[in-house]
Amino acid sequence: MDLERIESLEKRLAQYERVNRRWKGLGLLGAGSLAVLLVVGWAPDKKAPAPMEVDGSLVIKKDGKIVARLGSTGSGPALQLFASDQQGNEEKSRAWLGIEGDDGVLHIYSKNDKASCNLKIDKSAGGRVETFNNTGKQGWFPQ
Repeated sequence: MDLERIESLEKRLAQYERVNRRWKGLGLLGAGSLAVLLVVGWAPDKKAPAPMEVDGSLVIKKDGKIVARLGSTGSGPALQLFASDQQGNEEKSRAWLGIEGDDGVLHIYSKNDKASCNLKIDKSAGGRVETFNNTGKQGWFPQ
């Protein structure tokens, strides 16, 4: 009878050990999950960078040379684009987009700093395109 009782106790002990191992595994999994949540919760927020605000004009340079200038005139915002001459010496204005009075204007310049084309949205005329050569104004549309 003692032998049967010992075998019964061994079976019950084996069953309790299996259940105990299962609870230990679940406890470790829960503790690990909680640790991950705490670490992630305390991580610094990665916020998007704030918009850039500039008083005056914003100058964009590449290799020390001005490429663009964004600013304002008395009439409103303006964007000016620059390009170097063929030797790479001096930056010259090649395009200007802005507002003159109440009209939107685009000026495109040739290498010699003379206007090659002007596009103007004129309230009174509806719109005007002017073209130029080395001697000055050549034509405009509509006339």
